[in-house]
Amino acid sequence: TSISPSVAGDSFARGLMDNQFLYLDGAWTRARTPGTFKSIASTSVTAGSPVAGWTPASGKKFRLMGYALSLSVAGSVVLQDATTEKIRTPLMPAGVGQPSPAMGNGILSATADNSLNLDVTATGTVSGFLFGTEE
Repeated sequence: TSISPSVAGDSFARGLMDNQFLYLDGAWTRARTPGTFKSIASTSVTAGSPVAGWTPASGKKFRLMGYALSLSVAGSVVLQDATTEKIRTPLMPAGVGQPSPAMGNGILSATADNSLNLDVTATGTVSGFLFGTEE
């Protein structure tokens, strides 16, 4: 939802615009900026056996805000919050990278200390990076 020009003079509306808040799920929330980037350097993943792609600092949750990933074989990369699937890439040809769609404030982990795990639909090597915040 955007603020119409007719209320732009309202101090509340101006404050929202100045502080970059977003209207999300019926409430205003601050816009976040990625500050954590996790490189995935040629990581072998067996289909059905996820590996950690991002382990946040102790007591923190990851907030996935985007990715750019490739897989050495044709298939998808599945991103999981511990064991729960959160998002997967579209099917990719072997070795062709896939950037994430715009994810806004991203996906916050359900629980502190959960890892963002990488699984695949076909055994191969994942490369690229993940980005977001730890909070």
